[in-house]
Amino acid sequence: MKIRIESKEDYWKRATKEAREIDNGKRQSFESSLSFISLKQFRNFMTPGRLEILKVIKKRKPKSIYELAKMLDRDVDNVNREVKLLALYKLLILKNGNGKRKTVIPRVDFDEIRINIPILK
Repeated sequence: MKIRIESKEDYWKRATKEAREIDNGKRQSFESSLSFISLKQFRNFMTPGRLEILKVIKKRKPKSIYELAKMLDRDVDNVNREVKLLALYKLLILKNGNGKRKTVIPRVDFDEIRINIPILK
């Protein structure tokens, strides 16, 4: 996963370029990334608690959000809200379980987060 710190204008330029490359057959899909307009905005989003959720999911592979909450020793409702937010931003995937109970299995499909911060334009 790649995180970018970039202006709205730079985001739209990059997204437009990628869309043209897809249309012209030069690329298959958009790059898996998130953009924030400032490092402060990213820090406000990627709290230590959310980062811990990603790490625990990747390392321990919980079979449900309830199990994840127990691993984290946190409230299930709080973990559920955080997991849904991280899924909304494509930082994790939620899969439906196969058992009798209706469970949701969280998964993280990347090993690292790279942050691109431009120094010069």
